[in-house]
Amino acid sequence: MTPNDEVTITALIHALARLNKKLPTNVCNQLAAISDVANNTKQLEAIAMNYTDLALLYEEECDRLMAEGSDRKKGYLPKFERDDYSKELSNLAEVAEVIFHSPDPVNASKETLNPSRGGKLKQFFRQLLK
Repeated sequence: MTPNDEVTITALIHALARLNKKLPTNVCNQLAAISDVANNTKQLEAIAMNYTDLALLYEEECDRLMAEGSDRKKGYLPKFERDDYSKELSNLAEVAEVIFHSPDPVNASKETLNPSRGGKLKQFFRQLLK
């Protein structure tokens, strides 16, 4: 998975969590139809951009992640050890598949990211983006 793939998946998960209503059935079906999330990020991006309510949030999340990534390149953020980074990226794809294949991806992303509901992915994303 490339860094751009990572940004696409992470941004979509965060955008879904910020959405205040359920996704239309056709959008849920499109997400569920993607069998290999890590290798189909262009499809994920197209789905996000074709649903107006999600598109704005997705673009905001992409911009935020790109800004944080730019800071990392400048040396402002700690770098990852190669083995930990590879493991975290594979976990990201697995978690994304669970979220995107759930009957309600918006609720699944909120539950995953919200530590007060027992979600552990928020800590994962914080460490990933440090």
